[in-house]
Amino acid sequence: MTSDRSRVRLADYDGDGRADYLLINANGSVRVFLNKGGDGRGGWSDLGQVASGLTADPSQVTFADFDGDGRRVAGGLTTDRSRLRLADFDGDGRADYNVVNPDGSITTFLNKGGDGHGGWSDHGRTASGLTTDQSTVALADIDADGHADYLVTTGPTTAFLNNGGDGRNNPGWIDYGRIAAGS
Repeated sequence: MTSDRSRVRLADYDGDGRADYLLINANGSVRVFLNKGGDGRGGWSDLGQVASGLTADPSQVTFADFDGDGRRVAGGLTTDRSRLRLADFDGDGRADYNVVNPDGSITTFLNKGGDGHGGWSDHGRTASGLTTDQSTVALADIDADGHADYLVTTGPTTAFLNNGGDGRNNPGWIDYGRIAAGS
């Protein structure tokens, strides 16, 4: 794996409902480790290289499921890619547009079909944030319930399960604890 967090993405590669570990190599190729439960809960299965890549700049690479088939594909929608997280917040099978704010909070726009096919619905602030380092925030469905969970990747990865988000349930996020030791 790597100690360079900018080269890591968490996305459901195989459509099983669990976020997998995708590593963008220095040459732009992508290596996948399938999530079999994570550290201490089933481990990871190394698939090896799955894509040759089109860029060596990891900030240009994003994975998201735009068509709801359960698999993530490349895409991009903003000029400040470091703040973008494409992940299914509401569990409808489509990747939603999530923006990580400088305080670590998340603003979510629900995918109602995307541009020209139903648009985006402003869902507001969905997470108050647990870190001021936006580069350590990831959204991925780690418990296979269809909803993106909030991950803080500051060495060890800590997960907070999505229970509707801020202001929608009490609690809106459930502390799941450490899911990966880090490097």
